[in-house]
Amino acid sequence: MTLLIFVATMLVLVTTHELGHFIAAKLAGVYVHEFAIGFGPKLFGIRRNETLYSVRLLLFGGFVRMAGEGLPDSTDEVPIERRLTEKPPLVRIAISLAGPLMNLLATFLLTLALVWGLGVPGLQVAETVPDRPASELLVPGDVVLAANGTRIIKESDLLDIIQIGGPMTLEIVRDEERRTIDIAPVYDPLESRYVVGAYFDVVTFWPEIIDLQDGAPLAEAGFQVADTLTAINDHPVETGTGLILTLLEVAAEQPPVRVLRIGFIRGSEPRTIDIDLDPATAGTEPEAGVDVSFLLAGAAFASTEMYYQRPGPGDAIVLASGQFVSYFRLIGDAFGPVFAGDVPASEAFTGPVGIAKMLSESAEQGPRTFLLVCAFLSLSLALINLVPFPGFDGSHVAFSLLHLLRRKPIPPRYEGWIHAIGFLILIVLLILITFNDVARLFG
Repeated sequence: MTLLIFVATMLVLVTTHELGHFIAAKLAGVYVHEFAIGFGPKLFGIRRNETLYSVRLLLFGGFVRMAGEGLPDSTDEVPIERRLTEKPPLVRIAISLAGPLMNLLATFLLTLALVWGLGVPGLQVAETVPDRPASELLVPGDVVLAANGTRIIKESDLLDIIQIGGPMTLEIVRDEERRTIDIAPVYDPLESRYVVGAYFDVVTFWPEIIDLQDGAPLAEAGFQVADTLTAINDHPVETGTGLILTLLEVAAEQPPVRVLRIGFIRGSEPRTIDIDLDPATAGTEPEAGVDVSFLLAGAAFASTEMYYQRPGPGDAIVLASGQFVSYFRLIGDAFGPVFAGDVPASEAFTGPVGIAKMLSESAEQGPRTFLLVCAFLSLSLALINLVPFPGFDGSHVAFSLLHLLRRKPIPPRYEGWIHAIGFLILIVLLILITFNDVARLFG
């Protein structure tokens, strides 16, 4: 099943890439010998006009063979003006970029299908603030569907309505039942804005420990899975957000606290554990208080399930566009340390084995995770092909740009040999990455 998922996914993504080149070549009048799905021996094919549409044995990828492309071939029967090498540099650049652009389009469409087709997480009440309107009317876990008749898709939608300042009617879901709540925001002079006294998130966390990694600070202190935290230095906590806020509040106290007394329930028995925050800093008085963020590292807490709702077409396009842009930021965050030398490339890059494992695991987690992984793979395929390395589309763009600068083309046979050598290097790198994937797979 893992192999089938991998082959089918990569076949679609790579064929989409090649389809971009094919459409651009046809529009530019380039003679296309073959549009192939897969590599290796041909299984069957259909010729339509000048182009052979074929399916080959190894269903992993595909290719478009254009007249005049690559190493010298028998293109004598093809009119010179229809050969790729005879097209103006800007036309060749457009053909080269069409593949990555098609993958970018596929990434956006996959994201749109994810957002519009499967919905986005609804906004939940994560915590309420004492002595504020929300503390008497809302409870953690409520899902906010609409405010004053306006559908709430993201937190900014609700905050904009709160800032109007008048009474609001909220449509919520509580315990799987739809309700309406009338609530009036109050003006907070310290924050210079209207507030209802609630924190919002896509999930609501509870202070019940459901997982502890070996060596986690809470595990080292003596906590166990299924313990429910109830207080920090006698300050009660009821939600995960409340736990974090209370920790930050206690840590900021002056003089700085040196010991945290954490109350919790194990089974039905109330207990406490004292944690010495930092013995090495005893006697010091840091102005910013004590850093307690390390305490929750390696711990996972119980949470509500996400409540999904489908946005309208306009909201879906806006949300998908925002998520599409965020992918680039995530990729930059992932590979920035690699180029800086902080993370070995062997840990950051993965090959067919690693991709197959990732696709299989995402498919098991459901269509949302699977579509998200497919979108990332499509984007990765686009960005990798833009690298100006021989064999990639980026190198074809580079040769065309050299043509523009030199005002004469690189001889096709030289360009062909360079791409062929680059392709061989890529095969070697792929073998090394695959070996590394297998080594990581078996520990």
